[in-house]
Amino acid sequence: MNHSLQWLVCCLAGVSALAWAEKFENLYVSFNLPDGWKCQREGTEFVCHAPNPSNRDHAAMMIMTAKVPGPDDTLAAYMEHLGKIAPAKGASVVKPSARVNLQGTLWVDATLLGSEVPNYYTRYMATVKDNIAVLYTFSVHKSRYQDFAGVSMLAAQTLQVKPRPALR
Repeated sequence: MNHSLQWLVCCLAGVSALAWAEKFENLYVSFNLPDGWKCQREGTEFVCHAPNPSNRDHAAMMIMTAKVPGPDDTLAAYMEHLGKIAPAKGASVVKPSARVNLQGTLWVDATLLGSEVPNYYTRYMATVKDNIAVLYTFSVHKSRYQDFAGVSMLAAQTLQVKPRPALR
């Protein structure tokens, strides 16, 4: 079995074992959360953690933030910025930035290793829509990457930017 097919089978097996209990929703975004994940507001961000019975370091987390877009908040600028993060922080590019369409919204999507925390993969997704700039990240320790691959995929596939009225 080739590597791509093995990865797909692994992800699908992980996805089928997940129970999706609730939807995370704030003023700007919504997406499905797996059972046991908890989200809380921390300043201007919302942080969601995987269940952590040992109360040790978190194996995986999602962070969302949003703001009124400025002149530098464009998909092209996000792609350029993500392209500069890896060399600047000594990180590795796992999946280079690309534009993806999710739920009718165009996002910039990239995955880096070691860009936020050493030994953590971080998937970055950013968009500008309906007068709001949104950044969503999903970080997972590299030793648990396969355990959370399905969570990352399904959360991103259900990620929606909520409509916002035009600014006056």
